[in-house]
Amino acid sequence: MRVMNRQACKSHRERDDDYCGVMFPLNATHRLVVCQDGIQWIVQRRDGPGRWKSLSYCRTQHGLLLAVKRWAIECQPQVRLLLEALPQTVCMTSVVLT
Repeated sequence: MRVMNRQACKSHRERDDDYCGVMFPLNATHRLVVCQDGIQWIVQRRDGPGRWKSLSYCRTQHGLLLAVKRWAIECQPQVRLLLEALPQTVCMTSVVLT
């Protein structure tokens, strides 16, 4: 499930802090976003003030979990539960505006 705060959503550039497709932070330096076309999840790492660098592009939950492991991204247990609760493919992700 994608949770997005409509008021914080200002940018359509995936690299920006206020990108509309941010799903949730993985930790203090990494986050998960969905691409503009909604066809892939993107694991990103902070790359300076207000900027993010894309590390992996994933279409399946399995691929996403492998990417998190590959990049050795430390996640809190509740974040791990969010990752495991994602649908099998990104195409099945729903949007909830808060």
